[in-house]
Amino acid sequence: MTDIGDLFERIQQQALDSSVPLADTLRLCVAVGGRLGAPELIQWATAELNGYRPEDELPEYRKVHAPLLMNYQHGPTWATGQAVTANLVDEPFRSRMYDVPLREPLHALEATARVQGGDGSVTMTEATGGALQAMIQRNANASFFGVSAVYWSIPRTTFGSVVDQVRTKLVEMVAVFDVAVAKPGTDATAAARSAIHVVVEPGGTMNVNSAPDGTVVGGSDHAVVTSNSAGRDVTATTSGRDATTSTTETSTTSEPPRKPKFWETSWWTIGRVVVGAIALLAALAAAYFTFLTVDAGRLPWQ
Repeated sequence: MTDIGDLFERIQQQALDSSVPLADTLRLCVAVGGRLGAPELIQWATAELNGYRPEDELPEYRKVHAPLLMNYQHGPTWATGQAVTANLVDEPFRSRMYDVPLREPLHALEATARVQGGDGSVTMTEATGGALQAMIQRNANASFFGVSAVYWSIPRTTFGSVVDQVRTKLVEMVAVFDVAVAKPGTDATAAARSAIHVVVEPGGTMNVNSAPDGTVVGGSDHAVVTSNSAGRDVTATTSGRDATTSTTETSTTSEPPRKPKFWETSWWTIGRVVVGAIALLAALAAAYFTFLTVDAGRLPWQ
């Protein structure tokens, strides 16, 4: 039977070899967790493989920060990629408006990081029908102002960084184990159970329900990753030229920001203004001619 030392060595070799799929190494961690009787290692590796559930506390490396942007129409003017300022969101949301939790399976993050081309970023947007859009629109308190999309813009390299941190933690776990077993009289199993805390400690401060209702991620080159941070289940899908991966948790899906209808566009707004102006001029003309007619019929002393 393979001993714990040999298993940990295999984990380290695979984690150091970027050609070995990280999913294989995580599955090995599940097996090692079973051998050690360490359910926390099984739970961590399984969460990395399948994605974190809404009730799971996220590791610190899966919490990223990104600017919150919006697309909007103000009268006849359209603007895209404009920063959302703190005064446009309600007070409870301000402290976390730049926090983006990544709950997707690790292979989905890998696929997103590998996609080439585009502007090098991925957008993560609200998936529950525009609650955040309505909040911003209400706080803007401006006439002829409408928000069509609100989203976080995340550099694609961020997803690769999360994957690299998992590899690094696996190597660190084995290094801690090696240091411990090198001491005379140290039990290998006890050293292994102690070393796994390198990867299983969440070390986070963000509440799992702290972000907006649900999110959907979309990139310029068809990379899509869906995340959920408030207890609602969504579908996770990643697709691109270099990889196509799909992980479905439930049948609930979210739509990308919709294209404005004709009656929501600036041309429709301009048309309504023009028609209104013509109607006003016609009313003024009718009133003026009525005045002339009445005035012409007055008696001289009247």
